[in-house]
Amino acid sequence: MLCMKCKKEIPDDFLYCNFCGKKQIIKPKPKYHKREHGTGTIHRDKRYKRLWVALAPASKYGKGRQYIGCYATRNEARQALDDFARSGKPDLYNATFASLSAAAGVQPENLQKIIGHASFSTTAEVYIHQDVATLIDEMRKINK
Repeated sequence: MLCMKCKKEIPDDFLYCNFCGKKQIIKPKPKYHKREHGTGTIHRDKRYKRLWVALAPASKYGKGRQYIGCYATRNEARQALDDFARSGKPDLYNATFASLSAAAGVQPENLQKIIGHASFSTTAEVYIHQDVATLIDEMRKINK
């Protein structure tokens, strides 16, 4: 076997080169796991190089990536992204669903049970957002 550094002949079972002292074991590079298309992104934080950022997949039009979190290791970020993908109803979809359901006239008690909240106040304060057209119509009632 040839030494990795000085290229001199050394016995195969030697761990170090007798001539230059270079360790002869090559560590295999860790295999990079490419994420499937549409499952989110993991990258290093631009400001804090030691942290990993996990982002949820973009909408079908390529806009609106949701920030999941900042993690110490790539594996932690990957685990968080996998947990997000496995969750049946992430908050990203709950807010839209709750707002559209309330606008369609779904009873508040039923909406609370569908989303899975213990109290309706959580559903009403956090997830149900009035659309602009409804608010304008309510303001027009005052002017009459």
